[in-house]
Amino acid sequence: MLPIMLDVVTMKILVVGAGKIATRKIQKLVAAGNSPTVIAPVASDYVQKAAVAKKITWHKRIYQIGDTADFQMIFICTNDDRVNHEITRDILPTQLVNDTTNKANSNFFNLASFTYHDFEIALSSKGKSPSQTKELKEKLQQILRNEDSLNS
Repeated sequence: MLPIMLDVVTMKILVVGAGKIATRKIQKLVAAGNSPTVIAPVASDYVQKAAVAKKITWHKRIYQIGDTADFQMIFICTNDDRVNHEITRDILPTQLVNDTTNKANSNFFNLASFTYHDFEIALSSKGKSPSQTKELKEKLQQILRNEDSLNS
């Protein structure tokens, strides 16, 4: 794995699913300037509001074979193993894929990151433990906040 910063503004990105995990991915993509396409029969409040505000494109339906064809990056975020398997069969070798349900199907992982002054600080467990990575991120943020308060 190679940690990188990736400009996603103009990338065609698909998120399949619109639950808790998918919503976090979608929020980060929108914050990074992307307008992802989301496929899910039901969606979180955020996804519904983002669709109304035209920040994303939401197809209110289940995944259909071939839906991944025109996308450069795909996030698999459903709780349906059959659908997840269909998606992974559709993936092309040139597409970036993050299967949040099975890291073995992923060729990239998101890093837990935060901004501190002029720095973007990112952490990764290489997909082994997102919860521990989040915990470490929160500890580092607290250490840096404490350092700032001591120096002010």
